[in-house]
Amino acid sequence: MSSDSRHDAVTAVLSNIRSLRAYAREVDFEFLRDAVEKIHSVLAEREDEYKEEQRRKQDEVENLEKVKKYMVELGLDPALLTPSSVSPKRSGKNYRPVVPPKYRIKDTDGNTHEWSGRGKPPAAFKAALDAGRNKDDLLIDKAAE
Repeated sequence: MSSDSRHDAVTAVLSNIRSLRAYAREVDFEFLRDAVEKIHSVLAEREDEYKEEQRRKQDEVENLEKVKKYMVELGLDPALLTPSSVSPKRSGKNYRPVVPPKYRIKDTDGNTHEWSGRGKPPAAFKAALDAGRNKDDLLIDKAAE
């Protein structure tokens, strides 16, 4: 049995009262008492770690507030501390960075539409391509910008 499967089995038993009761009926009472003492010991250690972590987070918040207050006193905008161009979710399984537009077109109403070239083309691009225009004609000229 691998370490992960043992961990999952222990978690399943400890997190379900029925499973825990069934397990408790199968083992010796002295073993249970010894296990409870060990769990209490581990819980106390973990509680100390948790309290320290919470204290550290609170200190960070208080220090950040002090810095923001000082920035206001200096006449600086506290928003400078948080980059506005960075999205809050920057990683993960489904994270895809924003792709800059590669194509640009104006529709009959004079509205400008942009497309990265990925995925399904917007209706304005589809209509232009169906009408016989070439994708290369719609490329954004980076040198002209």
